[in-house]
Amino acid sequence: MPIERPDTWTAWIVLTLILVSTILMLRSASTELFWDEADYALNVSHGWKYLWSHADYGRHDHGPLSTYLAKLGNDDLPAAVSSVEDRLRLPIALLSSLAIGFTYWALRHTFGTSRPAALAGSGLLLFSVIRLQDTPIIGPHHLMLLFTLVFFTLGYRWRNSSHLWAAIVLGSILGVAVTAMTYAIPVALAWGVSVLLAGGTWLQYDRRQLKISWLTCVVIATAAAVALVLWPPSILQGAALHDFLFYLRYPGHATLVQQAIVESPRAAAYLYWLATLDAPILICALATVGVCIGRRLRERCVTCKHVYLASILTIMLAAALKAHIAGSRNLLLFMGVLCLAIGALFDELTKSPRILRWAAAAVLASSMANLAWLSWNPNRIPYPATDGYRAFVEGNRSRLGETALAVVYGIPILKFYAEQSRVPVGWEVTEMPWTTRSDAELPQDAKYALISELAYRYMPPDQPVRRVIDSTWKVVWSFKANRSWGLRLYERP
Repeated sequence: MPIERPDTWTAWIVLTLILVSTILMLRSASTELFWDEADYALNVSHGWKYLWSHADYGRHDHGPLSTYLAKLGNDDLPAAVSSVEDRLRLPIALLSSLAIGFTYWALRHTFGTSRPAALAGSGLLLFSVIRLQDTPIIGPHHLMLLFTLVFFTLGYRWRNSSHLWAAIVLGSILGVAVTAMTYAIPVALAWGVSVLLAGGTWLQYDRRQLKISWLTCVVIATAAAVALVLWPPSILQGAALHDFLFYLRYPGHATLVQQAIVESPRAAAYLYWLATLDAPILICALATVGVCIGRRLRERCVTCKHVYLASILTIMLAAALKAHIAGSRNLLLFMGVLCLAIGALFDELTKSPRILRWAAAAVLASSMANLAWLSWNPNRIPYPATDGYRAFVEGNRSRLGETALAVVYGIPILKFYAEQSRVPVGWEVTEMPWTTRSDAELPQDAKYALISELAYRYMPPDQPVRRVIDSTWKVVWSFKANRSWGLRLYERP
């Protein structure tokens, strides 16, 4: 099935969604860079050839695409136009926002939904609080969301295609995804299983053996070729596979759940984040999926669309649960697929076009109200809002020039803003142990400790940062702004 030219209404709606998403992403982001963002941003000082040909820089075991785009914004956007944070984030925000416009197009022209259904599905993702406020822009998650939605949509659209160009397009998307995030491998596996279950021609099982179309081999070969061109180490050094295996065995990551840092959050944390941050998505998912299942059972009719959507939802949820939980951002890819499924099934809620329009309007209104409430609520602080480092660097030049040992939460952030302010750092810095363990070790001779509120308030009381530093050391500098975590500089007495 070729991709037809969109009508005028579709084109304008898609462009509007992309523009609104880009603005919301930039305005919802923290004022300063988060830990991960700063670590990626430090890489922009490398030359293009080095980033392209090496794998030994701060990638967080993902592909370098976010670094490429951040460097593009840093090097080519005029400094007088906006802050350094916006310049670094803009190319990623703009490209990632294509996911919202694409979702609308996919629902209208691939899944054949009504306009209200397409607006409901894309609107839920557009106004998602987890997407806008709890997922750092500089990083792999937003980019991988785009490639996931495009790959799954076109994979469904061309599930019975026998055209070589379809395989090349799918392989190219997958190859670019490899340079964005290690999730490209689970996404490819999810597509293969879903096409198999939905009766596509790319993979078939005849009760005796699995039949793999030669076009599937073209998809894999094209993906490898594109990844090789965009980032040679991904194939030549096996970096893509190594990164995937690393995360497959990754033990876990302490993160904030409710009012405490938890060492290894359980799967129930995802339900908590969905219910408290993106309730409209959760409610709509339960309603549309519940109604759809009830109708399918009554009519005893299940289409390939239902099988395909159920399969990718199940596999993406399983992948999210299997991977380490480092915050609500790890749920973003599943949420994107969930919003796509909500839109694809939305028309099954009722046969009345009038009721459907009102239902879509209610979905959009509730999503906007939820975002507005959580944006204005003074008690709500987005997880990545670790501001204060710029003020610290500019207000503590003499202290930073000392030759001293310091424990720091967010060494990349400190380095980034020290470079931006051209303040030399004489400290020998050690990253604060990001663990809830009571036996975590602190440097014996440390004179200073630069600690975020995430640690000095929400770590367990017996964790050394709270038990030793916050309880016995002297606070010599502090920062606290509206809707951001505090930052304190402690000095050993």
